[in-house]
Amino acid sequence: MTTATATAPIERSAARRVARRDLSMGPGVGCRARDFVSDRLGAWGLAHLIDTAEGLITELVNNVHRHTGCTRTRVLLDLSGPVVRIGVRDSSGAYPVLITAGPDDENGRGIDMVAKLSHRWGIELEPRGKVVWFELRTGDGRGAHQAAA
Repeated sequence: MTTATATAPIERSAARRVARRDLSMGPGVGCRARDFVSDRLGAWGLAHLIDTAEGLITELVNNVHRHTGCTRTRVLLDLSGPVVRIGVRDSSGAYPVLITAGPDDENGRGIDMVAKLSHRWGIELEPRGKVVWFELRTGDGRGAHQAAA
């Protein structure tokens, strides 16, 4: 049985909005992550970012599901100024890998897609795992992309 615990929004002010949702891994985790991100962006007046954000959060959550062995993850949103940062926290120390998939490869395009469609993306190490995140500009959801150091 999969469960989700919502604590969104955590903080709400004119300058900054933050939300998070804990999700159990399993069938439908990508759908639950998309629904949460879509709901928050819509509530924050950022409906124009929903399509891009849904695709990218699906990639990050599915990476946790496929590659880490974690049983839970946390989806994080942080709207501050001209960008919204969306991330996935897990308890694994395994890094996602940016690779160049061949034309016939069925996998290996997820992080490349995150890099190409986001303004910035990166990884933050934590004492018990990591957060893989991407940022979208609130003006258009795209922009010059770069990996964060």
